[in-house]
Amino acid sequence: MKLFVVGNHELRGSTYGGKGMFVRRLYPDPEERARHVLASDMAGNWERIWGEKYEPVWHKVVRGFHFFGTQWGEDGAAMADLVDGTMGCEPPRPFFVLRHDYPPSTLLARMKRHPNAVGFFGHLHYSIANWRKVFLAGPRPVVRFKGRAVD
Repeated sequence: MKLFVVGNHELRGSTYGGKGMFVRRLYPDPEERARHVLASDMAGNWERIWGEKYEPVWHKVVRGFHFFGTQWGEDGAAMADLVDGTMGCEPPRPFFVLRHDYPPSTLLARMKRHPNAVGFFGHLHYSIANWRKVFLAGPRPVVRFKGRAVD
């Protein structure tokens, strides 16, 4: 079972300036570059590479645990609706929310209804060697253990 979410570098990596222009330097021909950049045909490339349908917001169940994911650029409302609609009739087991970036306020507000939500978010530009800074930089209202917010 694949639990992938796309971030900004996968979508915009070929257009970033400075050092990020490596994709344009590596593949100067636009047609050749399009074959190597995921976002050039997100749905088609996603299915070709990972063998599953691309979904901007998704829900998967793995061994009875629910996982929700949203791709870069989604505002969070669709995920919040999906979580509310799915978890409202489920027993209070932990479930997992995955995004590349910090969740928007719409999603944070809705997740407060679910004390069993465990969030995994990236987009931090800190060294993982400083685990305390990385851990504490995240959106604490969503990251919970046993219904208590992590400080």
